[in-house]
Amino acid sequence: MQNIINWEGRGKTISGLIKELKSFENQEMEIRISIDGGDTSLPISLVGKFGDVGVLLNCEETPSIRKHEITNPKIKHQKNK
Repeated sequence: MQNIINWEGRGKTISGLIKELKSFENQEMEIRISIDGGDTSLPISLVGKFGDVGVLLNCEETPSIRKHEITNPKIKHQKNK
């Protein structure tokens, strides 16, 4: 039986997130956060620490939500489950 890692709910460490962000060619690119699988995103206003976890925060009074067209077939497949 194949051992499948649940990457969706596993979360990221600070060092893992930094490593992934450093792999982006354009280091001046805006980074946003999505909670709906990439359909929409919000800008990150602050990074905070709540207890034992780091949290990316959007602090806008009226969030500037951006809609996205998902072009990565792996993400489309995961969303359609």
